[in-house]
Amino acid sequence: MSGITDQLRATKPQPELVDKFYGVVEKLKLENPFHCFQCFKCTSGCTSFRLTEIMPHAFVNFVRLGFVEDMMRSELLWACCQCLKCKERCPQEVAPVDVIFLLRRMTVSSGSEIPEDLSKIIMNVTETGFIQGTQTVKVGDTSVDREKLGLSSLEIPNAEKFRSVLMKAMEEQME
Repeated sequence: MSGITDQLRATKPQPELVDKFYGVVEKLKLENPFHCFQCFKCTSGCTSFRLTEIMPHAFVNFVRLGFVEDMMRSELLWACCQCLKCKERCPQEVAPVDVIFLLRRMTVSSGSEIPEDLSKIIMNVTETGFIQGTQTVKVGDTSVDREKLGLSSLEIPNAEKFRSVLMKAMEEQME
């Protein structure tokens, strides 16, 4: 996690963001990250850790130390695949994934940019209800689509109704 630790050397803890963070922790009735004793069980079971540098215990520790804004700026914040293994493995029930979700929420609420790939997914979901549209796949010299595979066509949900329900849910989450 050298990228995060290098970044932290140039900053100082942000007490006002820590207070805001813990205010939301209390409001949502999440387990207090101060209960974490850095046993690394969350990181040892983390699916994303095997593929990236993300270490759930480090997110919890850096938030405890006051580096909330730095964690909000970290690209690794978006590397979590949300498998919830860290939540299941934590003997203190701290749930690093909740810390990561809360940091993501604070990042979006602050108006900071989210990764471009995630923006594309969000746009597709709000427009069509799907993460991505149907695709034609080339296998050798043959193009294969749902019809050629004998699959039914996908019904696009009522996009306007879906969008209004999604926006309402997002607004409620931001309160």
